[in-house]
This record gives sequence, C-alpha cells and structure tokens, in this order.
Amino acid sequence: MTTLNFKIVRDAGIPVAHFAILCDASRITAATWLSGKHSPRGLYAKRAAKVLTMIEQAMSDQKLPLPRTARGDKFAALTKALAS
Repeated sequence: MTTLNFKIVRDAGIPVAHFAILCDASRITAATWLSGKHSPRGLYAKRAAKVLTMIEQAMSDQKLPLPRTARGDKFAALTKALAS
C-alpha cells in the first residue's frame, strides 16, 4: 500500500478531531496516524486515503486552509470545502 501523506492535514489547518470524524475513527487513533506512530490499516487506510485525496483537491482549489476569520461551525465549513 502507498504511504499516506498526513502532513497535508496540518497544512490544511484541519484539527485532529475533525480529521478523525471524517475518517470515522477516534481522535486518539487519528492522532497516532498524524504523529507517525502508527499507520491506518484495512478499511481505515481506505477511508484515510479518500479523505486525504479530498483535502488535497480542496487545497488545490484554494478552498483550504479555511481563513482564520472563519467563525461559527468550523466543521461545517470544512465539510463544505471538501464537498466539491
């Protein structure tokens, strides 16, 4: 399996908790992926790869990172940026 590049999550300004929700994983599990301590396997690897691809596309489209002035529900703004 291809090595997943989790650096893009930080570059996009996505909090660990939000990335975990997008991958349907616990915050602790996602934190271990982002820190490089562990890599996702099986279904989680597929989910993480899909989310990372969406993040990469949103960054390419300049929808991420979200502006620091974004207020309100940041998770809603994140999912909207990834929806395209």
